Amino acid sequence: MAPMVAGTGPGTMDQRQFLSDVSNIQKSIFDQASNYTKLVLGLGYAGFFAAWSGTKANLRPVELIGSALLMCLSLFAYIIFEIFQSRFLSKAGIDLARTLNKPGLEMSALEEYKKRTIEAQTSYFKLWRFIFPFCAITGVLAALVLIEAFFRSLWRMI
Repeated sequence: MAPMVAGTGPGTMDQRQFLSDVSNIQKSIFDQASNYTKLVLGLGYAGFFAAWSGTKANLRPVELIGSALLMCLSLFAYIIFEIFQSRFLSKAGIDLARTLNKPGLEMSALEEYKKRTIEAQTSYFKLWRFIFPFCAITGVLAALVLIEAFFRSLWRMI
């Protein structure tokens, strides 16, 4: 692959502009995925607890407590992660404001800010790598307990 070079002719793109465009696309994709995940998880939790509360009279005690416990663990982990995310975003915003408000702002200060933010994002993504599977597994297990109870109840009715 040929290196990108700055040019003035049609079809040429400055490397900085290209990297900026790629960064903007990546940010947009991440934001959309994050919003979608929050929507799906929120609807999933709400739907589970609506189904659970509507059918808890037909659940055995172990199903009632087990499904609620699994879903509460999932929800608790997700809420804790969201709190960490809010903290991360707040700290990044405050850090950026402090960086930009320093007298005699230099590019090196912005580079240091970027470096600090990237390090924090790396930790943030490592945390999500563990939290997401935990939330998904406990949530799916809770739903499976409920689904099994539904089938058992239906089987008794037949």
